[in-house]
Amino acid sequence: MYRYQTLQYPVEFEPLASASRWMSMRGSRPAALQAFISAAGNLFLADDVPTMARYIAGKVFHDISRASSHYCSGGIELPAVSHLSLAVGRAREQGGKIAAVAAAMEAIVPGLRWYQSNTGPFASVNFLDGHAHAYIVGPDGLEQRDCIHLGVTILAPFTRYPDHRRRYPAAFAALSHMEVRVDESAWMPHRAGGVFFAEGGSGLALRCTSGPALVLWCERASGR
Repeated sequence: MYRYQTLQYPVEFEPLASASRWMSMRGSRPAALQAFISAAGNLFLADDVPTMARYIAGKVFHDISRASSHYCSGGIELPAVSHLSLAVGRAREQGGKIAAVAAAMEAIVPGLRWYQSNTGPFASVNFLDGHAHAYIVGPDGLEQRDCIHLGVTILAPFTRYPDHRRRYPAAFAALSHMEVRVDESAWMPHRAGGVFFAEGGSGLALRCTSGPALVLWCERASGR
């Protein structure tokens, strides 16, 4: 069972201003990263999480429990990251497991390397500047791993993520209110703390309204 400790909440953080700072190191897992992984594990593996999401997350966090020895720190600022402080602050106000994840995230945000996806069907007109992803564990993540992915996505207000096909089964944990559509189903609202699942090959779309959306995701790149 993953446990978290109560953390001292930082008042505010600022995204890095450029991509010029990028370094790698070898050694033991940094304490701030371990605190985030433990808090995220508590959220993904809670007793009330749907079975398939908990099954996928259980495999991911089992693998993550064996730390890598290669860590990176650095950052690339993208327009959507300007909404991250508000989204994390609102998640922190939720209390419990969500607040623990938000507090732990604040400590690692300055080291995240953000990237964007290509646009696609039904994307909102603001999509390119309205979204950003970062691996926390995975390729170019704080912890370098090839087959294990733990990441975060931020959507600016009134952004719709395009319809896309998931390559691998994945579990998602909403840290804010958002709406989710899987395949041809109706849009389903998910509030902060909601965990959901998308099968490999299934269609997925996300959207938010007046507030930014923040979601964690995890998957095994092998798909098993």
